[in-house]
Amino acid sequence: MTVATVNVSRASIRAVHIEYFLIALLGVTWTPRIPMIKDALELSNGQLGRMLMFGGLSGVFFSKPAGHLVKKYTSKRVLLWFVPLNVASAVLIGCGTNQSMFIGGLIVGGFGFLLIYTSLTMQASTITHFTGSNALNRLTAIATIGSLGAVAVGSATLTMFTTPEYVVGMSVLAIGGFIACNPFLIREDFHEPETPGQAGMKLPWFAKQVIPLYILIFAMSASGFAEFSANDWASIYARDDLLIRAPYYSLPFVAFQCAIVVIRFSSSKLSERYGNANIIRALAVSAAVSWTVGMVVAARIAGNSPWSALAVATVSFAIAGLGIGAIYPSLMSAVELPGIAKPLVLARMFSISTAFFIFGPGFMGTLAQFIGLQNAMFLAPALLVVSGILSYRVLRPREIGLLQVEEATSER
Repeated sequence: MTVATVNVSRASIRAVHIEYFLIALLGVTWTPRIPMIKDALELSNGQLGRMLMFGGLSGVFFSKPAGHLVKKYTSKRVLLWFVPLNVASAVLIGCGTNQSMFIGGLIVGGFGFLLIYTSLTMQASTITHFTGSNALNRLTAIATIGSLGAVAVGSATLTMFTTPEYVVGMSVLAIGGFIACNPFLIREDFHEPETPGQAGMKLPWFAKQVIPLYILIFAMSASGFAEFSANDWASIYARDDLLIRAPYYSLPFVAFQCAIVVIRFSSSKLSERYGNANIIRALAVSAAVSWTVGMVVAARIAGNSPWSALAVATVSFAIAGLGIGAIYPSLMSAVELPGIAKPLVLARMFSISTAFFIFGPGFMGTLAQFIGLQNAMFLAPALLVVSGILSYRVLRPREIGLLQVEEATSER
């Protein structure tokens, strides 16, 4: 079957939707339990932060083999063969009884999630190519719903199930869903073929041609870093700094995730109207302002009224989520290099961004040991501002160039 005759079925699209939901759900299965895991392993914020770095380092180390695996065996096969790695990671992290198992789970998860997200993004890119719709915005929104569902259920069941019981149950659900959906995924022939000169081209780590790519990856990483910082530390921040008890200390993150879902379902219309460059810059700055102001105000009133501080933090995280949510999918669709096979570019993107997501919050935990968690969390909005400005400088000339081409074509 040639690429020209391919028809992406509704069953394939639904299968990709479900797998995006499941991998996001599995990825944060243990998130609501972080304070409990931290206490069970008797970790300080600094120790927890340093351990979280292993997941990011794993993603960087395995980026090259991950890209080649997806390129050689296709995303459909990789999604079936390697999802057990992600289940093993969740079980090791959630059920581990010592620090070695926790670190092992993070290393396995770094490689596993790199493979799965590279494969799913290839599926999403294929859907976008053949249907003309921007599948990434919708799929990242669905992934966020999966994350939100895991956090909400996990928070609500803190006193009902032990961490091992909950993690094993969610893992069984996830792997069953992946196995059931795999036959409906898009096959190898659905991917765009490489040009004759493309197959042998390599993606260098250091070259002038990759600088714009790295700028966009940095911007994606900064938005993801803010998202994962809320994921990894918001509950601990609300519990330890705002003095909120379980299960209410998860409210800021739940509000954050709800806002991300809303904006990701509607961000494509905003980008079409105002352009990716303008939207990303505006949202990055607004998210940074909301995050910063909310934490400053919450810190001022936490001593006298913890519940008022929780309300302020919840609202500020929600507004920040509206800003951050649209940045990642908008930039993901723009990450490409002419002449380089897309799986290799995606693997590079996910390896660096995954390292940033996990290594960054880990660094923040180490930083928190010296300056306090509340002060360390101001790193996220600072990175957002820088990323918004830099991505604008890369994307705006592209958009102007495309407009000039369209105008010249219309004049003919």
